[in-house]
Formats: sequence, C-alpha cells, structure tokens
Amino acid sequence: MVRVAICYWGMTRSTRLVHHAHKNQIFDIFKNNQVDYDVYIHTWKSAQNMIWGVDWNSTRNIPNDYNEYKLLNPTHYEFDDQEKFLKTVYFSDYFKKELYDTYGDHPDYEWRPELIRNMICALESQKRVTQMCVDSQKKYDFMLYVRPDVDIYTPFLLEWFDLVKPGEIALTNESYRHFEGYNDKFALMRFDDCKLYADRLDGLKSYRDTKGRIVAEKYLKYVIEKNFSNVHFVNMSVRLIRPQ
Repeated sequence: MVRVAICYWGMTRSTRLVHHAHKNQIFDIFKNNQVDYDVYIHTWKSAQNMIWGVDWNSTRNIPNDYNEYKLLNPTHYEFDDQEKFLKTVYFSDYFKKELYDTYGDHPDYEWRPELIRNMICALESQKRVTQMCVDSQKKYDFMLYVRPDVDIYTPFLLEWFDLVKPGEIALTNESYRHFEGYNDKFALMRFDDCKLYADRLDGLKSYRDTKGRIVAEKYLKYVIEKNFSNVHFVNMSVRLIRPQ
C-alpha cells in the first residue's frame, strides 16, 4: 500500500470555496484505491490579510476564517503568529530597498517587497508543515504539496507514483503558470526528498547575495535544478482562487 503525506501551507483564505475539489480530485481517489494518506496543515494567524488584485496593483484586506482549515479534515494542524515570525526576519537580507526605490519592480533589480514578504512567510510555513510531518515519525512513501487556496480541475493519477522515482519531482504541466521558473502550487516527490524541496528558505539569503533579484518561481526552479535529477510535468490543473 502506498502511503502519502498531503501537506498544505500558508494562508487558507479561500479553502471554503475549493475544498470540494480537493476531496473529489485527490482524497476520494486515494480512498477508492487503497492509498493511505494523512493531511498536514500549517497556517498563519495575522492581523494583515492583504489579497492582491488580478492586476497586482491593488489589494483588499479580507479577514481570514480560522476555522475553514477543518474542511480539509487534517490529521495534524498548526497555527502560528505571522507577525511574530516576521520580527525574526532581516528583510534587508532578501530585498535591496535602494534598488527598488530607483528602478521599481524590474527584472534586473528587484521584485515587489510585498511579494517577497509573502514568499518568505509561505516558505517558512512550508518548512514548518514538513517538519510537522517528519516529527510525527510516521512512515510515508510520498509527499504531496498542495496550496489550500487552489481549485483543482483534473484528477490525481495513480500512475504518478510509479513515474516519480527517488531524486525526481512532479509539477503541474501548465507552463504559463510557471512565470520565470517553476510554480509551487502542486508538487509530488518521494518522502526522503521532501526537505530538499521544502527547506529552501534556508538558502534564500545566499541566493540573493549571489544570484540577485528574488522571484518565487525563479528561485524554486533554481532549487529544483540543484537538488533533483528530473522534473515530470504532469496534467494537474490548479488555479489560485482569491476570496470574495
């Protein structure tokens, strides 16, 4: 029997709008095919719940529903204080204000500071949910990372378990969502490889020092190419859903 840890990280935001798709496209498929799985969730509590508009030039403050995580029926879950975590972050390690003040959001200089902040929080959350899973001392064959605020339009195919070998990873084949690198809304890998993927916040400062401008997708591609021997692009169609 295949054993899978399903890991959710970051703000839930719109889980109430998409949880049925997660049930239909992943959970039920696993249940109906004797795939044993547990669900792990790490999320933040925050006084600032800024949601970006589709044009990246506007935001809305929408309160989080701190109970909607229950819709995913987690085996393990954890809330942490996002503001408390951010107080431990030296933002200048990742963002050069003088470059942004001069050039703005420019591919040769800097990314938006709000997006870098969100990225740092997301990576820390992904790292923490992974550690929750490791600390459980349960034995798994695969780690499946999915964002809790995405709708899922295609079913998980069991053949992907045979496809993804040790040292390999599967991502969505929707190339237009990968932007400057690789998108992290869906990722499947062997359990033994999970920390190579999920602990990438640890190398972010060094990346900024040596490679320049940080962009989430660009950095993920760098980490995957460094740590994984092969990337499989599979037909898993997911889309971020902004809360109403």
